[in-house]
Amino acid sequence: LVKALYLKSRVHLAQRFDARGCALSYHHCTVREVGGIEECWSYSFIFSPDKTYSLQWFQQGLASDNEQHYGSWRLEADAFVCTTLAPPETRTPYSLRYAEAGRVFKVPIDSVLSDATHSHQQCLGWELAATGLMNDSSVSIGFLHTSNAFVAATAPADEIQHAWPLQEDAPFTEIDGDFLFI
Repeated sequence: LVKALYLKSRVHLAQRFDARGCALSYHHCTVREVGGIEECWSYSFIFSPDKTYSLQWFQQGLASDNEQHYGSWRLEADAFVCTTLAPPETRTPYSLRYAEAGRVFKVPIDSVLSDATHSHQQCLGWELAATGLMNDSSVSIGFLHTSNAFVAATAPADEIQHAWPLQEDAPFTEIDGDFLFI
């Protein structure tokens, strides 16, 4: 029963919130080799006891991108279910882009309780959902090794949800579901 209800993780989470009396921070980093270039994706979360969270992520390597989230969280089984909300502040032309409201993804409680995680050549399902690249599959997505590069095994193009609408002056273009720098 304890295992089925994920009580161990939930009790540990409640103890951490009580002991700190404030928010929990969690950092995750993924490093992937893409076409001979290392690409780093970094995610920094703050989970607050009032059931809100914030996230700032950035990508650096072949391309560069970043975004921030404001949202709510709830527990479901052994995971935080994060849902983005409208930003709490008015955006200025100089502020970091916010994710659109309604994006949903799951982050394992045990990962958050570890304070920091790292993966190499492995993209967690919640990462793609958090960045708006696809719906949360809550599974790991591996990388296939080819003779000249590592190629991501991703969802079919019709399942990919892009993080933001493309703009005419963007330095990227989409060809067959792939974003390419112009």
